[in-house]
This record gives sequence, C-alpha cells and structure tokens, in this order.
Amino acid sequence: MPSYTSSKTENAPHPEGNGQFTVLLVEDDRGIRNLAKIHLERLGCRLLLAASGHEAVDLLDEHACDLMLLDFGLPDMTGQQLLDEISSRHPHLPFLVTTGHGSEKVAVEFMKRGALDYVIKDESFWKNLPKAVERARDHLAMVHRLERAKEALRQSEERYRALTENTNDVTLIFDDNFNVHYVSPSVERVLGLPPDEFTSNGLTKALHSSDLPLYKQAVEQAATAAGETVKIDNFRLRHQDSSWLNMEGQVTDLRHLTSVQGLVLNCRDITDRVEAENRLRENQDRLKHLAHHDPLTNLPNRTLFKERLNQALAKARRSGEQVAIVFLDLDRFKKINDTLGHEAGDQLLKDVAARLRTCIRQSDTVARLGGDEFVLVLEEINQPGPVITVAKKILSALAQPFVIDDYELYITTSIGISLFPSDGDEATGLMKCADVAMYRVKQQGRNNYQFYQPDMNARAREMLLMEGALRKALDHNELDVFYQPQLDLATGQLLGMEAMLRWIHPKQGILCPRDFLALAEETGLIEPYGYWAIQEACRQNKEWQDQGYTPVPVAINISRRLFHKSNLVSRIRDILLQTGLAPQYLELEITESMVMDDVNRMQTTMQQLDDMGVKLTLDDFGSGYSCLRQLTHFPISKLKIDQNFIKDVAISPQDATITATIIALGRGMKLEVIAEGVETPEQLRFLRDHQCRQAQGFLFCHPLPPEQLTKFLDKTA
Repeated sequence: MPSYTSSKTENAPHPEGNGQFTVLLVEDDRGIRNLAKIHLERLGCRLLLAASGHEAVDLLDEHACDLMLLDFGLPDMTGQQLLDEISSRHPHLPFLVTTGHGSEKVAVEFMKRGALDYVIKDESFWKNLPKAVERARDHLAMVHRLERAKEALRQSEERYRALTENTNDVTLIFDDNFNVHYVSPSVERVLGLPPDEFTSNGLTKALHSSDLPLYKQAVEQAATAAGETVKIDNFRLRHQDSSWLNMEGQVTDLRHLTSVQGLVLNCRDITDRVEAENRLRENQDRLKHLAHHDPLTNLPNRTLFKERLNQALAKARRSGEQVAIVFLDLDRFKKINDTLGHEAGDQLLKDVAARLRTCIRQSDTVARLGGDEFVLVLEEINQPGPVITVAKKILSALAQPFVIDDYELYITTSIGISLFPSDGDEATGLMKCADVAMYRVKQQGRNNYQFYQPDMNARAREMLLMEGALRKALDHNELDVFYQPQLDLATGQLLGMEAMLRWIHPKQGILCPRDFLALAEETGLIEPYGYWAIQEACRQNKEWQDQGYTPVPVAINISRRLFHKSNLVSRIRDILLQTGLAPQYLELEITESMVMDDVNRMQTTMQQLDDMGVKLTLDDFGSGYSCLRQLTHFPISKLKIDQNFIKDVAISPQDATITATIIALGRGMKLEVIAEGVETPEQLRFLRDHQCRQAQGFLFCHPLPPEQLTKFLDKTA
C-alpha cells in the first residue's frame, strides 16, 4: 500500500472536510475494541469494529474508511494475509499496526508495506493510541491539502491557458536599444499601464535589474538566428503598483520582415503559478522534514538517525577512523510525567534536547528515538578520550536544574557507549551493544556512563530470558503468595501475617521478590502482579476466616508504582468487595521514601485508605529520611523496624540504640511497633527487654505457602 490517500466512496467523509473521520479497528480482543472505541470517539472519530479478517473485508466493501488499525494476530488469517486481501480491493487505504510488546520486528515489516505507524500494546498503549491516530489524521489531512494544491495548480494553469488564448498575453516590439515601438492593449490589463506610457518609458525600466542580463542573452541568441524563437523561462516586470510580476515569454528576431522590423516579445503573467509552485515546494520540504525529524524536539528521528549512522560507518570504513554510538535515556522520567503531567514532560524533553546539542560538534548527530531515549553519533574518533569527554559533558549539562512551570527539576541519565569497529561492523549490532551498556549503568545505580564490554551480552541475554518468562508467569499460574506469621512476643498469640509474593520458576524453583521485583518494576509488570498479589492475599485471608480461624490482618508490601497510581483507592475497594474481606483485615506496608516523594498527594491517598478502614504500616522504618513532624499527620497505625537494625541489635551498640529509640518513639506516638527478621534468641530477648510487642522472622516461622500455614494455624489454635 504505497499511497496514503483515503479509501472513499462518493459520500465518504474526509479528514480535511466536514465529515467524520472514520476508523476501522481490526482486533479480536473484545476488551481492546471497546476501550479503543471510547478513546477514539473522544477524538471525534467514527469507529467500525471488526473481530476478524473476513469481517474487516466485508465492512470495507460496505463502508467508507479513512484509516485502518490492524492487529496482525487474527483468528482467521494473519495480518499479512488480510493486508493482501484488502490491497486488491482498496489499494490506497492508510493503516496503523497495533502489536504486542516484543513483536516490534513484525511491526517493522508492516511499516515496510506502507503502515503509517505502529503502537505497542504495553502500559502506555491507551496513551499512545489516540496520539498515533491524531498524527495519522493530521498527516492524511496534509496529504489531502497537498493534493488539492496540485489540483488547484493544474486548474490555474488551464485557466491561464484559456486567458492567454483570449489576448491576455502581452506582445511588445522593440529595437536593438530596447526602445518599445509597440505594445498590445493587454498590457494595461496585465501591468496596469496604458500602452503609450509603456512605450515612452522603454522596456529596460520595466525589467527587474537582476533579470536584465538573462533577457539580453536571450535577445542576442534570437539575433543570431533570425526568425527562430528563444524562450525566457522566468523574468520579472514591474506593475504599476510597484510590485513585480513573474513572467515567461519568448523573443523572436523579426527585423528582416518589413511589416515588423523589430524584435518581438510575447510574454504572459505566471505569478500565480510561481507562487503555487513555491507553496508546493515548501509543503514538500515540510513533509520531508516531518518524515525525518522528531516533531517535539526537532531533532533527527529514528529514520534520519539510521541514515546518518550508516553514512558515518561508510565514511569510517574508508578512512579507518572510529565511530562512537552514545545511547542514553533519562532516569525515572516517567515519574515526572506522572507527577507534573505530559506537558511538563514534553518541555523537559525539549530542554534536554537543547542541552545535548551543546555537548557535541556540528559534524556529530544527536537524535531522539522516542520517549526519553536519545542517541548520539560521534564521528572521526581515534581514541576513547573524546567520547569520555562528551559523556561527562552530558552528565554535567543534565545535572543542572531544569525550571519548568515554576518547578525546579533535577534529573540524571544513564549512558551506554559502543565503538565501531571494535564492538561491531553494522548499525543494528552497535545499537544493541550501546543499549546493553546503558542497561548495565542502570543496574549499577544510574547517572554514569559505561563502554560496552563483551561479557555484558551474557547478562543481557539472561535478563531478556527472565523478562520473557516473567511476562508469562501470571498466565501460567506460576505466581504464589507465601505467608509469615506475626506474633505477640508476650503471649505467642497470632496477631497477623505478612503476605509475600513468590515466583515458582519452572527451572529455577522458588524465587523471592529480590530476584525479580526490580525487573517487574522496570517492565511495568509490577502493576498487574501487585494487584494480583493483593487480591490473592485478601481471598486467602477471607477463606481462613470462613474456615473458623481467628480473624487477623494480612499485611502486604505495596510497590511505589502502585502507590502512586491515581486509581489505587478504587482498586483496593473493588478487591475488598470481590473477596468479601473486611477492610480492617488488610494492612498495606509502605516505605518512608514513598511517602516523602509527594507529601500532599500521598497524605490524601493514605487518608482515603484509612477512611475506608484499611490499615497502613510504615515499613523499613529508620532507613528512610522522613520528617518525624510530618509523620504525625499521616494515618499510620504501625511502624516496622528495618531488619538491618535487628540483625546486629545484640552486638552493635549503634543498632541497639536506634532500635530502642524506634520502639520508644512508636509508644510515644501511640503506634504499634513490629520487628522483622528476628532469627536469634538474643534478638528476641532484646526486643522483649525494650517492650517491643510484635515480631516476625525465621526464629518463629519461615514464610509458608497457604497449605502449610494452615497447619501452623492448627498448631497455634
């Protein structure tokens, strides 16, 4: 499908007209179809929905469509087969591709077949889909305007020919000195001058001075071949209002004819045509620029970047020099977007782009690949030193505060670097190496740069396999929740239990959160997995209560990403309603740093949870940076002492002092205090001596799956 014009019937709407923009969504997932309909109708689009390829073909035969959204995984045919079928019937139908995360290579193949864009079905799908449709609609409108301009130009030329055939051409007869002896009456209609005034002033005064040499050259050529015509493509004549008209004409030497005895100029006004051509050229230049540049930052986009990189590599192969690929993204950029909004995020990206330009030479390239990812191509490199200098410049430039909407923002970046030819001989491999190096920087704490090393591939491959398995874990029922009892240190009574997510990996066995939660956070899987864990803990707790066990709260650690979601409170309420668990038997554990990220917003969220009856525990207390005065304003019911203090409480005076202070602080604030990670009798003795009431740890019970914890409950009942 090489063309981007719409597939239309006579009465079909058009993106440039007053009709409604019609979108055909081909998607077999009913939920996605319904949500897409809501999102796109907000843009003013008219939606046609097809659940299969054959249904899509039938709809296109019956209805006009401006754009098709195509999911290449369909129940009755592949996306390629559907495209082949539609191409034969509607060869000019524009389309976008929707694809699951990890299938971008397939989407690229569709781009080669003419897709305007593709949208990945990940956590940002519902944000990116409307934007992609809007971009497509704007692009199609621009193409339509260009087609209308071409049509207008064609019609203008036809009208011009008709007018010139009706004596709208200007004819002049002049001598060797450019004295005009005759001018046709049409000169008054074209130039606003009566014929006698034009003849008295002469031709040279009417000609633009810059065009006089061109005109004289044409006259000289005509004079050397009497009777033959010499064309003058574009010259300017002055109008009576002092403006300049673009003219085209031809000169013929007819001095040998006694009836003429002079040189004859026939010319016509082509000003409108020239202006239309200029506008068309400007539109074409703008379309070309848009096709090769990021519309937000005006940096080269992925397409132009690949061209520049391949050119740089070809040049380096000839010269024997090196090329550096510097790949970077902004650390925790999503947090800024979520907190301040996308307008602030867009402004930050523009400011970052401006600073990156100052860090490189004019011969180098900086491009935006999308999102918060940027890449640089440094040419004519002979040693790593200049590359290190650029990396340090970038770190320093981005370390300075950004002022956006009266907010002073601080960001950092992670930079990965690969070198041609030592790390690879072609663009794709070099980009992958730079990406792997950047990922290593993130693993090591961010805000730094790292050159690619061959041993990084093994770790990257391991993480890639882990990510693929993690994405399937929930569907394959590989996730489980273990429970660790929380006991009264004075009586041994069960006061509660902590729910802990476990991944029962098919090859590696039982994996604790420390083995996979960081990857889940990075890939966005923490949200569905986190809500699943909360729901499963609530369901299991209610089941124990229904079996007659003494009701106790179940505590579960909530991730930073979930806690900052605007719909957290409503999701928790829905989970409690679905499982039937009373709110007072759910306890959410949050960290100090999460609360202090955005105090006002978090206070509102915590108060809503407290009003609902859900308890809140401040986890890992003592390791954060919270202000005690602020903590008094939060509806917290319990402090959990960080297990790092408990570990050495019996042998480290400093840890003992901190732990004793936290216990006393909790009592003073009328909060419950619980110690985690209790493993030795000495630790237990210290906690009892300092009147800590609650504890959990291996000394009492390891985290257990539900069926084993049931046996523990039977023993303690």
